Amino acid sequence: METSTDLTLSFAEYLVIFNTFVFGYVTTQFFTGWSSVISHRDKLVISVEHLTWTIFSFVLLTDIWWGSWFKTAMIVEHNYYFYVSLLSPVVFYFLTVFLFPDHGHYSEGDLITYLQREFKHIALCFVLLFLSFLVGSLAFGNVMGTDVYFNVASMLLSLLVYFYHPVWFRRLVLWLGIVSLLYHIWLRAGFDPGHTILGFSFVEYLTVFITFIYGFVASRFLYGWGVLLKGYRTIPCGREYVAWTLLAFGLMMDMWWNSWYRGAFIERSIVNFIGALSVPLLFYFFSAALFPVELLQSGFTNMKGYFERHKVTTFLILGLIMVSNFVIANLADDRELLTAENLLRLLAIAMAGTAIAYTAPWYHKFVLVAAWAFLIMHSVLLSWR
Repeated sequence: METSTDLTLSFAEYLVIFNTFVFGYVTTQFFTGWSSVISHRDKLVISVEHLTWTIFSFVLLTDIWWGSWFKTAMIVEHNYYFYVSLLSPVVFYFLTVFLFPDHGHYSEGDLITYLQREFKHIALCFVLLFLSFLVGSLAFGNVMGTDVYFNVASMLLSLLVYFYHPVWFRRLVLWLGIVSLLYHIWLRAGFDPGHTILGFSFVEYLTVFITFIYGFVASRFLYGWGVLLKGYRTIPCGREYVAWTLLAFGLMMDMWWNSWYRGAFIERSIVNFIGALSVPLLFYFFSAALFPVELLQSGFTNMKGYFERHKVTTFLILGLIMVSNFVIANLADDRELLTAENLLRLLAIAMAGTAIAYTAPWYHKFVLVAAWAFLIMHSVLLSWR
């Protein structure tokens, strides 16, 4: 009979998998909410303040994920520590429940009014969240000596805005939170790569989070294609649209293959980690723009017309993906800038940028053909590396 000592999966990795599932489900809440905003942006009244609160909360989630790895050595000692480690992500889930409205609200909704109505619940969730950080500090100790000051100040400020929350003060607290979070991230900027706890490396831990985002994007493509295949008689989409969806998925696979070499880069600093997250996050927005799943679920069928109306958005996000990948790839790689790979990236950025301004149908088709050629050429270059 196989014993626990014969298994390749360590107990620490086994427990972290469950933590990852909870964190991943919280991340799904953000993606689902943002995709609903993107799909219904034509009719939805969008609030910049609400969007800023969601972005602030997501960056806070990544900061929590980064710091949670240091608890790995203790959660294997007693189930008490394991239960405490789940406290913050569970509270964070309830924060996302109030941060994003129900699905039915997006079709004719108003996020300005929604934020005003639900802000007391959001503020209370922030109070409980920072309280959970303090509980975690008592159980595991502080990752940084300054953590207790951040947590106490943030909890008191959240409690204050719970009772007194006019718009001007609410926005002031938001900007104070953003500045404090950025400063907290800056304090974590330096970190020596190569750390391992109980056979579980830090880069593996960070990659789990990135993998979950890529997996969520891939699932959106697969779901979208499934809807198109099932309703191919009733959902007009056009060959150009289908070619773009296939190109986007192929580009994502190409970047996923290439990102393995960035392991030491992403664990060196939380700033690097967040920067590396920008690529899969932008791919998520790209998939949401290509596959408005929320509209398809509500009975929308004219995908060809939808794609034609939102081509500028598509090219804008594509350009941002290429810029982000260019920056991260060259920061993580010590090779020269003047390479054939970088030339392809720069040409792709230029084509996406010109396609935003020059909307002639023939040029958009040319960009599609050229993008496929660049993707194939880049795959060949990778095979020679």
